[in-house]
Amino acid sequence: MFQKPINRLVFTFLASSVLYVSPYFGVEQASAINNLMELFSKKTKPATVVEMPTDSGSQTNRQDNFPAKPQNALSDKIHDKSTKRPDVEKTRQADSARPKVTDYKPERLVPVEFSNVDFIETNSVMKSSGSGSLPLSEPYNVILEGSDEGRNNSTARMVKSDFSRIDVKVENAIAESVTKHYVNHPDLLWSKNGEITDTTRNIMAFLSNVDEDGLEPQDYFVKLPDETLDGEERSLAFTNFDVALTSRIFRYIQDAANGRIIADRLSPFHDLPRNQIDFEKELDRFTKSDDPVAELKSYLPQSDYYKALKHALAGMPKSDHGDNIRISLTTLIKPGQTNEDLPQFTNLLLKRAPSGYLSDHKTILEKFQHETSYNAQLVESVKDYQKFIGKTADGIIGPSTIASLENNTVAAKRQKIMDSMERLRWLPHSFGSRYVFINQAAFKGQYIENNAVKLDMKVVVGSPQRQTYFFYDRIRLVTFNPSWGVPHSIVVNEMLPRIMQDSGYLQRNNYQLYDSSGRPISASSVNWQQVGSKARGISIRQTPGRNNALGELKILFPNKHDIYLHDTPNKTAFSRDMRALSHGCVRLEYPREMAAAVLGKNVDDLKPYFAKGERSLSLSEPVPVYLTYFTAWPDLKTGKINYYDDIYGRDELMTNAVQKTDSMRQSDI
Repeated sequence: MFQKPINRLVFTFLASSVLYVSPYFGVEQASAINNLMELFSKKTKPATVVEMPTDSGSQTNRQDNFPAKPQNALSDKIHDKSTKRPDVEKTRQADSARPKVTDYKPERLVPVEFSNVDFIETNSVMKSSGSGSLPLSEPYNVILEGSDEGRNNSTARMVKSDFSRIDVKVENAIAESVTKHYVNHPDLLWSKNGEITDTTRNIMAFLSNVDEDGLEPQDYFVKLPDETLDGEERSLAFTNFDVALTSRIFRYIQDAANGRIIADRLSPFHDLPRNQIDFEKELDRFTKSDDPVAELKSYLPQSDYYKALKHALAGMPKSDHGDNIRISLTTLIKPGQTNEDLPQFTNLLLKRAPSGYLSDHKTILEKFQHETSYNAQLVESVKDYQKFIGKTADGIIGPSTIASLENNTVAAKRQKIMDSMERLRWLPHSFGSRYVFINQAAFKGQYIENNAVKLDMKVVVGSPQRQTYFFYDRIRLVTFNPSWGVPHSIVVNEMLPRIMQDSGYLQRNNYQLYDSSGRPISASSVNWQQVGSKARGISIRQTPGRNNALGELKILFPNKHDIYLHDTPNKTAFSRDMRALSHGCVRLEYPREMAAAVLGKNVDDLKPYFAKGERSLSLSEPVPVYLTYFTAWPDLKTGKINYYDDIYGRDELMTNAVQKTDSMRQSDI
């Protein structure tokens, strides 16, 4: 997944006899090949690499240095996030392709199965090998001696009969874990002497209120057994209840630790590993705890972000209280104009604008709420609203400003908050003491240290057709005066028409052309009519310089998506409200400041590295970077929740996935 050692790369490089920069190489690999290409062609010197001391414990495993959840909250493995789904797309989609629409498929439910279990009554001592290690396709031998049931053969036969008639369905991995647990430990967990324990009732009460965390209580609901039953019917009812509640607790642990929705099934632009949970280990720790409810809570994220979202959800009404104000998104009202829709818009502001804005403008808005003439006082109030939500403050009431209010209903806000809480469950539950945080939906990038925002800047992210992935990694390297190996898709779809119309385009913009052997060639020697289908042996590389597409630096966290943070010569894009404009990488408003922050240096200390030539600095300790997507997100300083447009349609994908998961899970209720 990461850069291979250079000597291995060189071997592969030479063995294939292909000396061009392929868009399918990772960022670091492409950079190494560029340097090697220069050495072989003997036309230029390789980039000077000035490396800081590296962390001796640093490995190429993506999970190194990612903070895990505290040990008193979770077992070792839970928040390691090291297990990758095998079907995750291995290369970034071609830039020319539209996003793939994925039909979300929730986990299917299977019965908790005991038909292959052979409960044998015996007085021998339980074997240490343990039948629970056998695959479910093989018969199990359960030694009941030592348990309350095992002391009575008739009870043992009843246990065998009860388990064979269990009617519980759950996700496959959970079903297997539940079966293996009861194979080795057929004692009932949640009742004692035929009575439901107080601890069990407390656990069930907690699970019935998980909507406070944006989860669905019905997913964890278990009906209490009928305590008026007796004999075999009573035994079966309590056994079924026990297995069902254990299954639902395992499901809750899975959902709280990893998320209810499997992110990677939403779209190819999600790349978020899920933990393989050792449910037996978690159950052992959970049942031995003095406070099982506190243990259940500990599986949820504990960050200030999550707490702020949960607090906001708790304080939000569950309905819009008759707020049915509507205004067409095609409406356009300019300062000084008269428009019959203006009162509707003013009332939208009064009903749906953030409280922080209304505290200063409510009086003016109420004064003119029936006014159809767009006067100077209203214009200033609208400009202030536009500033407040991060849009261009031009005073023009148009589709963007109206949409920010139309999509600002209580129901919409609640859903955005719940979606954001779910997305936090996909990530490590602690981000670490220092990290870079990119929120694609907000077009914002931050450097955070000790829970304080040290840098806050605008960013440009991938367009809806060339989306930036939702994933996390570790920053390892900063490259100054970078060259740029142009991806084949950009050559074909964007550069080719310019090259064919303007013979001097490549030279004027400092692009170098290479053949399949890595030798520089002239543009006039290429049959550009055939480039679209036969350009695999041709590569284009832009040399370092003021007009280089990557600007004066790039910040690297080698990944299979070839995504990185970088400067740009096109600064005008940062003045736009909608900044989903790139090919997938993230452009930074203040790249020097971000580079200095991750390197642990002052900005002035970086000046020598911009003097001449391409050179790189390795971080002494890799810094986590999170490229996320949150349409509701708290301000760390104020705790205020900000809401953002769903630029990639990922909230819609989430809604579809939630509905399908609801349908699947409720089929067993």
